[in-house]
Amino acid sequence: MDNLGSKIMPAIPPDTLLFITPGCPHCSTVMRALDELTKQVLIGKVTVVDATQHPEHADHRVRADACYLLGLTGSADARTYIEVCLDDAHAEVREIAAEAMKNAGAIT
Repeated sequence: MDNLGSKIMPAIPPDTLLFITPGCPHCSTVMRALDELTKQVLIGKVTVVDATQHPEHADHRVRADACYLLGLTGSADARTYIEVCLDDAHAEVREIAAEAMKNAGAIT
Protein backbone atom coordinates (compact mmCIF):
# COMPACT_ATOMS: atom_id res chain seq x y z
CA MET A 1 0.00 0.00 0.00
CA ASP A 2 1.19 3.46 -0.89
CA ASN A 3 1.90 5.80 2.00
CA LEU A 4 0.17 8.80 0.38
CA GLY A 5 -1.98 9.37 3.44
CA SER A 6 1.02 10.50 5.44
CA LYS A 7 1.97 13.22 2.97
CA ILE A 8 0.41 16.59 3.52
CA MET A 9 -0.07 18.66 0.41
CA PRO A 10 0.71 22.32 1.01
CA ALA A 11 -2.19 24.72 0.76
CA ILE A 12 -2.04 27.57 -1.69
CA PRO A 13 -0.28 30.35 0.21
CA PRO A 14 -2.48 33.39 0.87
CA ASP A 15 -1.80 36.70 -0.82
CA THR A 16 -1.12 39.64 1.46
CA LEU A 17 -2.22 43.27 1.29
CA LEU A 18 -0.02 45.60 3.32
CA PHE A 19 -0.89 49.24 3.93
CA ILE A 20 2.13 51.37 4.80
CA THR A 21 2.59 54.97 5.83
CA PRO A 22 5.62 57.20 5.21
CA GLY A 23 7.77 57.58 8.28
CA CYS A 24 6.32 54.54 10.05
CA PRO A 25 9.18 52.92 11.96
CA HIS A 26 7.56 49.47 11.67
CA CYS A 27 6.63 49.29 7.97
CA SER A 28 10.11 48.44 6.68
CA THR A 29 10.45 45.68 9.29
CA VAL A 30 7.11 44.19 8.29
CA MET A 31 8.02 44.44 4.61
CA ARG A 32 11.30 42.54 5.23
CA ALA A 33 9.43 39.89 7.21
CA LEU A 34 6.85 39.50 4.43
CA ASP A 35 9.65 39.19 1.89
CA GLU A 36 11.13 36.35 3.92
CA LEU A 37 7.74 34.64 4.22
CA THR A 38 7.34 34.96 0.44
CA LYS A 39 10.74 33.32 -0.12
CA GLN A 40 9.66 30.46 2.14
CA VAL A 41 6.41 30.22 0.13
CA LEU A 42 4.39 30.71 3.31
CA ILE A 43 2.57 33.61 1.69
CA GLY A 44 1.86 34.40 -1.94
CA LYS A 45 1.92 37.76 -3.65
CA VAL A 46 2.44 40.84 -1.46
CA THR A 47 0.73 44.04 -2.54
CA VAL A 48 1.98 47.19 -0.80
CA VAL A 49 -0.28 50.26 -0.73
CA ASP A 50 0.62 53.71 0.59
CA ALA A 51 -2.30 54.39 2.93
CA THR A 52 -1.78 58.15 2.69
CA GLN A 53 -2.60 57.96 -1.02
CA HIS A 54 -5.90 56.18 -0.32
CA PRO A 55 -7.70 57.97 2.54
CA GLU A 56 -10.99 56.86 1.01
CA HIS A 57 -10.24 53.17 1.57
CA ALA A 58 -13.50 51.29 2.12
CA ASP A 59 -12.39 49.55 5.31
CA HIS A 60 -12.59 52.03 8.17
CA ARG A 61 -10.03 50.00 10.15
CA VAL A 62 -7.41 50.71 7.48
CA ARG A 63 -8.15 54.44 7.67
CA ALA A 64 -8.08 54.34 11.49
CA ASP A 65 -4.79 52.41 11.61
CA ALA A 66 -3.22 54.84 9.15
CA CYS A 67 -4.27 57.78 11.34
CA TYR A 68 -2.85 56.14 14.44
CA LEU A 69 0.51 55.35 12.85
CA LEU A 70 0.77 58.75 11.20
CA GLY A 71 0.08 60.43 14.55
CA LEU A 72 3.12 58.68 15.97
CA THR A 73 5.37 60.29 13.36
CA GLY A 74 4.60 63.89 14.35
CA SER A 75 5.17 64.88 10.74
CA ALA A 76 3.49 67.97 9.26
CA ASP A 77 2.78 65.87 6.15
CA ALA A 78 1.07 63.30 8.37
CA ARG A 79 -1.16 65.97 9.91
CA THR A 80 -2.46 66.87 6.47
CA TYR A 81 -3.74 63.31 5.97
CA ILE A 82 -5.05 63.02 9.53
CA GLU A 83 -7.05 66.25 9.17
CA VAL A 84 -8.97 64.68 6.28
CA CYS A 85 -9.95 61.82 8.58
CA LEU A 86 -11.32 64.17 11.25
CA ASP A 87 -14.42 64.44 9.04
CA ASP A 88 -14.60 60.71 8.21
CA ALA A 89 -18.03 59.08 7.99
CA HIS A 90 -17.04 56.47 10.59
CA ALA A 91 -16.92 57.54 14.26
CA GLU A 92 -13.97 55.28 15.09
CA VAL A 93 -11.83 56.91 12.39
CA ARG A 94 -12.75 60.40 13.63
CA GLU A 95 -11.89 59.44 17.22
CA ILE A 96 -8.53 57.94 16.32
CA ALA A 97 -7.74 60.86 14.00
CA ALA A 98 -8.42 63.34 16.82
CA GLU A 99 -6.18 61.35 19.17
CA ALA A 100 -3.49 61.18 16.47
CA MET A 101 -3.61 64.95 16.07
CA LYS A 102 -3.11 65.32 19.83
CA ASN A 103 -0.18 62.90 19.73
CA ALA A 104 1.30 64.86 16.84
CA GLY A 105 0.98 68.06 18.86
CA ALA A 106 -1.54 69.66 16.52
CA ILE A 107 -4.50 69.75 18.95
CA THR A 108 -4.31 70.68 22.59
